[in-house]
Amino acid sequence: MGEEDTAPVVNVSIEGRIEATIPSQLKYIPSLVARLLEKLRPWGDPSAEADIEIALTEALTNAMCHGNRMDEQKKVTVIATIDEHQATFTIADEGDGFDPTRVDDPTRSENVLRQGGRGLWLIRHLMDEVRYNEAANEITMIRTFHRVERS
Repeated sequence: MGEEDTAPVVNVSIEGRIEATIPSQLKYIPSLVARLLEKLRPWGDPSAEADIEIALTEALTNAMCHGNRMDEQKKVTVIATIDEHQATFTIADEGDGFDPTRVDDPTRSENVLRQGGRGLWLIRHLMDEVRYNEAANEITMIRTFHRVERS
């Protein structure tokens, strides 16, 4: 990744809490996700890392594309808390929100060949808990660690 891919991120890390704000530009997602994944590695749950990478990428993409409608003036905010037991990620956009109960199930036969529409399904299946604020312009994803002891 080049210098141009590093977002002007406000990043504060205080005892396992990380806050970041980025503009709605897809090119900033990989570097932000990589920074968040670095904070997971000390807790020793490699299976969680891959799942969280996918869930974060999907949630950030949804916030930018669907929430902020790729308006580069609108921001996406991430608040993450990570410790030896779990990781919690809250991602908020500046959009109007949506009704999560009205999202089509991508596993239904009429939706299988549709392009897109799998992000929320993936997030729900990769994370242990997923919830939205009342407007549904903020998603909170929780993954509990099942630590693998190394000998």
